[in-house]
Amino acid sequence: MRFSERVRNWIEGSRTAGVIYDALTRNRIYQALVLRRIESRIAWLERRPVRAFMLEVSSLCNARCSFCPHGGLTRKKQIMSTEVFDAIVGRIRAESITPSILDLFHLGEPLLDRHLFDRIRTLKRLFPAAWVRFTTNLNLADDRIIEEMTTSGLDSVHVSLNATSAETYRELMGLDYERTARNVHRLIEQRNASGSSLKVLVSMVIHGTNEDQVRPFIREWAALVDSIKLQRALDWGGAIDVASGSRRYAPGKVLFPCNDLFERIVITSEGTLALCCQDPEGVPGLSILDRPILEAFSAPPFEAMRRAHLAGEIRSIRKCVNCFGVNSNGANWLFERRL
Repeated sequence: MRFSERVRNWIEGSRTAGVIYDALTRNRIYQALVLRRIESRIAWLERRPVRAFMLEVSSLCNARCSFCPHGGLTRKKQIMSTEVFDAIVGRIRAESITPSILDLFHLGEPLLDRHLFDRIRTLKRLFPAAWVRFTTNLNLADDRIIEEMTTSGLDSVHVSLNATSAETYRELMGLDYERTARNVHRLIEQRNASGSSLKVLVSMVIHGTNEDQVRPFIREWAALVDSIKLQRALDWGGAIDVASGSRRYAPGKVLFPCNDLFERIVITSEGTLALCCQDPEGVPGLSILDRPILEAFSAPPFEAMRRAHLAGEIRSIRKCVNCFGVNSNGANWLFERRL
């Protein structure tokens, strides 16, 4: 794992580390460093149409994760149509946008999209410099899917695992742990045997029911995968109830603007822009089928949110106040993310 990833996991996985890092962010020199970085990054983005994308190829899901708002979605759950996918690709090219990351995920399970690997090949052919990835529970993987993951041009895969025991895994996700763990091992073996450059990441959302498994999780997977990501459970702006006993961000800590508001474009399976990765439903009326991407990304709801963040009014936004993006102590602006 990179140094920045180790630091993030230390902070997310250790209450003591979180307190220490929160204290650092009250230092005026550190705050000035982050604010200068924010100003320079926003200025850079204004000059260059470089953006990360989340493309929700599937809003259907085979899991029932207790920390995810998927079950309460009011919009239609579906596979992204060819019309929407082609429109997105066409607009990216027509608007000369440089996609730094193409993440084929928002809510839902990408492996339910039977066009997934054809779409990955298309994206790598048209945007060879972009990092193409997706998040999956991997429970649906079979030999064909695992081979496709190592041969399609996919750069990295993020496996949402969240536990080390079958009982906790079923409680959190409603799936068979042994099957998923076996699939992760098969994927790593296939990757290694084929010489594929695919990066494999596993993650744990720290919930009230699995906090005692954080250290065993790291021990079990550290030597096998390329990266491990720990993140405390979020409440998705009140869309779900975070379990009693789950770790919360300290009240009164310093909040920094979210970088994703300025550089990551989230498009749902029906082609609607979402404000960010923590916006489950998307913004009504902002369809990629009706207007250019960058025009939609500059629409009033986005600009209002950005102004509020830059003005220090983050606590007034229910969707944002408990999100990692603003509680990361500015780290999201200081370190580049690829995996």
